Amino acid sequence: MQESMKAYYEEVKNFKLEAPENFSFPLDVFDKWGNATALIWTNGENIEKFSFNDLTVLSSKLAGVLIHLE
Repeated sequence: MQESMKAYYEEVKNFKLEAPENFSFPLDVFDKWGNATALIWTNGENIEKFSFNDLTVLSSKLAGVLIHLE
């Protein structure tokens, strides 16, 4: 195995992401970054861009659907 891959696997093994106890990705990131581009999707012909606000709306709609499936 190449030395760079050994270093990569060691880094991944030891990686720890610190987040505040009450961290909420939608509230702490989506709301803060609002209209900034969050996602770019393409099927090879068309390109669609989604802002963090767009993802907030879409994830809320999905949550509503999932709640009603219980």
